Amino acid sequence: MLRTVIIWGIIAGLIMSTPFYLFMPNAEEFDPASGMILGFSIMIIAFGTSYFGVRAYRKQVNKWSFGRAWGCALLIAFVGMIIYVGAWMIFNSNHPEFMETMFADQIESIEQDGSLTPEQQEEAISTIEWQKEVYESNIGIALITFTEPLVPAIMISLIIALILRKPEEDATLT
Repeated sequence: MLRTVIIWGIIAGLIMSTPFYLFMPNAEEFDPASGMILGFSIMIIAFGTSYFGVRAYRKQVNKWSFGRAWGCALLIAFVGMIIYVGAWMIFNSNHPEFMETMFADQIESIEQDGSLTPEQQEEAISTIEWQKEVYESNIGIALITFTEPLVPAIMISLIIALILRKPEEDATLT
C-alpha cells in the first residue's frame, strides 16, 4: 500500500503545486474569485487521482472494505497535501511580495464594499490582519496551507471510498 500511496500522492501533489509556478507570477491578472474557483478545481482533479491509486491497491489485497478504501484515499490525499504545503512554502519564500499584495488587495476590497457596515468591515479587516500575523511564521503558513485543501480531500476520499468499497468481481467466476 505504501508504494501506491506515495506514487499517487506525488501525482496529486504535483497537480496541485504546478499552478503556483504557472499562474501565480501573473497573479495580478486574476481576481480572487477566479483564483478560488481555479484552485478548488485543481484540488478536485488532484484528489480525484486517488481513485486510480485506490483501484490499483484494491487489486493487490484479499480483504477489502469501505474503511480500507477510505483510508487509502485519505493517505494519498495527505501525501499530496504535504507536497502542496511544501510547494507553497517554497513559492512564498521566493515571492514574499505576493502575500503582502494579496492582503492589501483584500483590505482595499473590504473598504470599498458599500454593502458592509463599518463594524463588519472592521471585523473582516481584523481577520486579515490576524492572517498576516500567522503568515509571519513558517508553522503558521504550513498550518493554514494544510487546512485549505483538507475539506475537499476528505469529501473526495469519501466519494472514492463509496465508489470502490466493494471488492472487484473475479472475472473467472462469470
